[in-house]
Amino acid sequence: MAAIYGAVGRDGRPVTVGDIAPAGFLLESALSGESLNIKIGDSCAMGVCGRSIGGLSILADTIERPLSGIFGVADVFLTNRQELIRSLGSDALPDSSLIGLSFERWKGRCPERMRGSFAFAIWDECEHRLALVRDQNGMRPLYLLQTQDRILFASTPVALAAMCDDEPRLDTDFLRRMLADDLGETSCSYLGVERLPPATIRIVRSNGSTDRRYWRLERDEDLRFSSDGERLEAFQGIFDDAVAACVDAGPAVSFMSGGLDSTSVVASIVACQPQGTGLFVDRIIEFSSYLFDRGHATGVAVVVTERKTGIRRPPRMNRHVSVGVTGG
Repeated sequence: MAAIYGAVGRDGRPVTVGDIAPAGFLLESALSGESLNIKIGDSCAMGVCGRSIGGLSILADTIERPLSGIFGVADVFLTNRQELIRSLGSDALPDSSLIGLSFERWKGRCPERMRGSFAFAIWDECEHRLALVRDQNGMRPLYLLQTQDRILFASTPVALAAMCDDEPRLDTDFLRRMLADDLGETSCSYLGVERLPPATIRIVRSNGSTDRRYWRLERDEDLRFSSDGERLEAFQGIFDDAVAACVDAGPAVSFMSGGLDSTSVVASIVACQPQGTGLFVDRIIEFSSYLFDRGHATGVAVVVTERKTGIRRPPRMNRHVSVGVTGG
């Protein structure tokens, strides 16, 4: 749905928007979206590409804090927005702006305060260093390639290759290792291309780079349930909390394929929303409003399309719900 990309010149070597434009053109075609490139100083250029879903804003955006010399790009969906807003003492802002404020306040410690799915890159003009970050579970990808002249990054290895003077060669041993379940966290199908591990922040300076793992899963070995019903109730609570964290106050919108996973997500949204708040199920240009009874569809209230009604989006909608639940 969205992607980021960029290049930083080594030792202050110049980078132009033209150096990263091929990645933007490729992603525009792949995502049927629009790209936006920004130039930062003499040695850095970054871009974002995304498309709107049913009239909603894209999930990728730029980060700009010019007074602090902080610039970047982010592919992000935060689930603890309200907590961050309170901690920062800020107004309600887009997720990318909250990342910029967080980096300005906490620098390399800011990812520890974030929840959700995200990958972002920030260039600190004052410190002349690049910060690359992925979310705790690796929901958003981020690939890197370091050449003699530049440090390249992108959401996809193909976009990364588009910015190279000499296209990286395919790793012919990658498929064998993948089938043998022998791939590491940094493995990629292109030689020389590295995937940033989840829950990692990499700081790149002129004299090298450092990685820091900012989060690890804590396993509770003493977790016990007396019955299947107790286990189901515990899961239901965790599931509802995860869905509620993705829904701001006001109407919500969610993808729905008709399967059990998306139906459960939508049913949980209905359960956590105040009566009469409103729910829209997004099928790109078709919005369907459903009535649910705790996991089971009880009927279709109304089905409308842009062509029939002229309705372009639900009223006052500015957030898109995307919960990481997948089926087998």
